[in-house]
Amino acid sequence: QSDFEKMVQTYANMEVEYNNLKAVTLAMMILESGRGDSDLAKVHKNYAGLKYRSAIKQYAQKVKYKASDGFDYYSKFRDHTTFIKGFWAFLDRWPYKGWREEAHSPKAFLEKIATKYCPFNKNYVEQVMSLVPEAEYVLSKYKKSNEIKVALLE
Repeated sequence: QSDFEKMVQTYANMEVEYNNLKAVTLAMMILESGRGDSDLAKVHKNYAGLKYRSAIKQYAQKVKYKASDGFDYYSKFRDHTTFIKGFWAFLDRWPYKGWREEAHSPKAFLEKIATKYCPFNKNYVEQVMSLVPEAEYVLSKYKKSNEIKVALLE
């Protein structure tokens, strides 16, 4: 099992405030990390391309990292749980203000944050939404209650 799959398993079985947004946020992580293949993901457990912000310092360490847009300070996470908590804390900062009002719909949520989260990619919403079925599949694959059901059926 890859480290990315372990993160997905953690996410699938972790309670978050907006469980209905798990698939779309995992789709963001799939896109941002290349399914966990980016160095940022492999080395720093940062599957979402999160730059370092002091608002998430309880979850992340500041590391200098060269991404496609050059050197900057990114977030390094201790483990998958702190990454997931840090991801949601990152969204709770002022640039994304108002996303909770759009949390009823994965697409509306994404449309609300996309221009700030990934300002250089004009197709971000469409790219992420195209990955939602894959995200839904892997989340269901790693959900512990499903493992129990499968075991009972075998």
